[in-house]
Amino acid sequence: MENTPVNSGSLAPYQIIDLCSMNGALCGKWLADLGADVIRIDPPYSHTADNSPPDQTPEPEPEHSLSWRFMNMGKRSVTLDLQAESGRHLLKLLAKQCDALIESFPTGWMDERGIGFSALIKENPRLVFTSISPFGRTGPYANYSGSDLVISALSGMMHVTGDKDRAPVRVSVPQTYLHGAAEGGVNTAMALYHASKTGQGQHVDVSSQLATIRALMNATQFPALEGRNLQRSGAHMEMGPAKWKMVFKAEDGHVCIMLAGGALGGATIQGFLQWASEDMEIPAELTEIDWKKIEIMTLLFDAEKRKSLDKVTQVFNKFFPLHSKQELYERSLKERLLLAPVSTVADIREDAQLEARQYFTPIEEKNGDVVHYPGAWAKLSKTPLDVSRRAPLTGEHNASVYKETLGLSQRELQELDHAGTI
Repeated sequence: MENTPVNSGSLAPYQIIDLCSMNGALCGKWLADLGADVIRIDPPYSHTADNSPPDQTPEPEPEHSLSWRFMNMGKRSVTLDLQAESGRHLLKLLAKQCDALIESFPTGWMDERGIGFSALIKENPRLVFTSISPFGRTGPYANYSGSDLVISALSGMMHVTGDKDRAPVRVSVPQTYLHGAAEGGVNTAMALYHASKTGQGQHVDVSSQLATIRALMNATQFPALEGRNLQRSGAHMEMGPAKWKMVFKAEDGHVCIMLAGGALGGATIQGFLQWASEDMEIPAELTEIDWKKIEIMTLLFDAEKRKSLDKVTQVFNKFFPLHSKQELYERSLKERLLLAPVSTVADIREDAQLEARQYFTPIEEKNGDVVHYPGAWAKLSKTPLDVSRRAPLTGEHNASVYKETLGLSQRELQELDHAGTI
């Protein structure tokens, strides 16, 4: 039985063509979650499924990558050779029937084949055409390719990531294309709304570099407000000459706390000093200080107070490893201290809040295996997200899409298959 779409959700009336690689696949996945009928197109002569780990089988195989499956949940799949004139003709026919097209080809690739925005908008004036690329479709970098590492560097994300005394690093899990795909999803939805009101489609040009810069709004304010760039500081928070540690080792992992004084973190320092005194001897000079009155500005100009904060850090370096993350977290909640355990993937999988929201969704794969995937990222009371459908097999929906949407006969379908078009 085919993995057919369910006609519910905020975007249920819309059909969307998905020509994205894994670099933009999250865009179509989010639109499918919202109820759109997203039709993924892959070439018939090769498999474009990403083989990145984790993989469901011991040996990596096409369509067995769990990353690829997650990114394509809820979509339908057809095969189509866009290198062939007959394939491009079918794409134009499909674009006439659909509301949007999302793609992540290199700049100019679709235009060179006569299926770019300027060509398809003539076929369908209300078509929303979304392009997701490393640097956007205009400017001196428009024709450049870019890995996650490259975009992390050129967006500025690497500059603020890592330890100050070492080279910049990128976030371990690729992020930049996810930012681009997310922006692609939001802007496609807005352009669909505009098209529904005006009947006019448009080209949505998304730069993953710029989308990543938007995630650094705290860093981009520093030159204007403080006349300097935000510096990477690893597990510490820095402000002028003041520096305080925020991440500490616990018995079974790490915790993050707000160690600054004043109204924001003073009560937290005093609360943990009191708790630490139950396990070890604490210098009297630290417990005699009213940390609620030691504001950040005091730390900036009072070197002695900064030395006292350093001594607090030394105490906490010895204290936190005596207790588990859960123990520290539970007592912090009870005493209203600012602490958060640093969650591992295993912690997230067992998180009580996520369980209460039924976040991890069991999906039965084509082979009968059940895999729990991240599920609904928002709760819509009237039009709930649909996260219940597995990723399609390549070409699984050729018959339904080409017959029902384009009206092709079984004979025409067989001829296209024989010719290698689909």
